[in-house]
Amino acid sequence: HADIPIAKASGIILHGRLRAALEDVDCRGGARERVEILRRDGAGAEALAHLERIRPRKLKDQAFLTQYGYALLVANRADEAHEHLGRAAMMKGGIEAKLFLALAKAKLGRCAEAEKLCQEVESLAAAAPDLLLAARALRADCNLFLGNGKEALAVWKELRERGEMDPDQLGHMAYAAQLAGETALCDEIMAKRAMSGPTSEDLLLFAQIAN
Repeated sequence: HADIPIAKASGIILHGRLRAALEDVDCRGGARERVEILRRDGAGAEALAHLERIRPRKLKDQAFLTQYGYALLVANRADEAHEHLGRAAMMKGGIEAKLFLALAKAKLGRCAEAEKLCQEVESLAAAAPDLLLAARALRADCNLFLGNGKEALAVWKELRERGEMDPDQLGHMAYAAQLAGETALCDEIMAKRAMSGPTSEDLLLFAQIAN
């Protein structure tokens, strides 16, 4: 459970926010070059190195702590990310930081805490549909990893009906359907995913369902 995957749709949303925010992190030159680095290889080593260079003078800057924390998450440094995001989330208006902090908690296997934090983000993010969608997707995954198949499935059903379902979460939805006793829905989702190019994680989940 500690190796919980980041949903692809949520990752795209959050990477986009990281790219946009980095340009404002340090306005004293080189912003365009840093953004190009991120466009080329996501939150890569060069971008993270830049953030670490300017960190000493940005430790009280919520926007910086939030983006730096997420960059650490992408670099699989979840413990460090949790520390910085926790500080950012305590500052006024830290909705985005709370979402990233939930992601850090999930990566560390603290899914109950992450699920609760996602609910908090959802209650605060009515004006930010991208954050709302990411929080819902992550909350569903957290519920699944906690064994709450019905709760996870309810979220994914709602997202699917709205056309907001991340295809890479279909395998998770099928597993939740099985846990919730909805065998027909589970079979339907697996068949659909099998036709659209299942990932190795999907195949592993399907094998678990079959057993």
